[in-house]
Amino acid sequence: MKQLSDLLNEAKAEMPPARYDIDDVVAAGRRRRRRRQSGWAAAAAVVAAIGIGVPLAATPSSAPQPAATNGAKAPEKLREPHFTFAAYSAVGFRVLNPTTWTLAGETAEIRKTGRDGTTGALTVYRRGVDPLAGYKRRPTVTGTDPIKGRPASLVDYGADDRDLLWEYADGASAVVRSQDGAMTPDDLRRVAEAFTTGTPREIRIAFRLASIDADYRLVSIFTDPGSGLRSQLTLVPSDVAEARLAEPGRGRAPGETADKTTTVDIRLSTGGPDLLTVPKSTECEGPVCSAPANGGDSELVVMGRKVDQGEMRKVLSVVDVADPAKPDTWWPIDTAVPASVLLDVG
Repeated sequence: MKQLSDLLNEAKAEMPPARYDIDDVVAAGRRRRRRRQSGWAAAAAVVAAIGIGVPLAATPSSAPQPAATNGAKAPEKLREPHFTFAAYSAVGFRVLNPTTWTLAGETAEIRKTGRDGTTGALTVYRRGVDPLAGYKRRPTVTGTDPIKGRPASLVDYGADDRDLLWEYADGASAVVRSQDGAMTPDDLRRVAEAFTTGTPREIRIAFRLASIDADYRLVSIFTDPGSGLRSQLTLVPSDVAEARLAEPGRGRAPGETADKTTTVDIRLSTGGPDLLTVPKSTECEGPVCSAPANGGDSELVVMGRKVDQGEMRKVLSVVDVADPAKPDTWWPIDTAVPASVLLDVG
């Protein structure tokens, strides 16, 4: 039985390589961090690595967010990033509000009703994106009964565990994934059948980037008021982002490699001394610069690939931080970043 952790490892191995891994963090002084709550840093690394929706298997409990108004229409085309669906219930399960936005789509955690542990993830892809693109060995796809009259398939990666892939709107697909065999094919179907899109809802993050010198573009967002990792942005040069947009799965373009791709990650983590050992002042080591925030209860981190420490320090100096405990004070993404970094993702 293939587990979700195996699929994540497979994705990191077979899709374009990761920009960061946990060793980068440890080598750069993250030995100070005590992971008593969960592996949120691992989830962040996967978000940065895959460039598509990512199952948030390591994310702590998500706090409620404003619900979208459900409807039957496909997501609208908007320049600034939005979440296009909201938390909902299926028989025996609940899908949380999405927390991850990428060029390819959005991802939300799935839990069993009345339980806190993660059982799977739902990734909703944008119109025209191929969820199966980018693999060296394309998985076996077998047709199954339609979902709400639309085509559906079971996706087999070479083991007993399967994803359910279906078309939720014309030219737009979604995938339900199980974690550690926690969801049967019937469970996956129940989650898919209960899904509906809604009125686009703005994405809010816990910090604001006033400016950035280079010609960067935003390619992924993570935001969750209930997670130790409150918010994260990933930016790459405009030509790299445009090349990814042109790819069927919106992952790395041919020839793009981790060691050759300039990347900036900005993260705000919180949790106080039980989770973090926050530096007393700005410090840099290797590809990581960090600074205290929120009175020392939070840590603001900039990670750079092919970015010098001077530039990372400059980025830190132009980031404002909201109260991590008060999501209503967080900034909408269209005011949290310079307009120049936003792409029309369709």
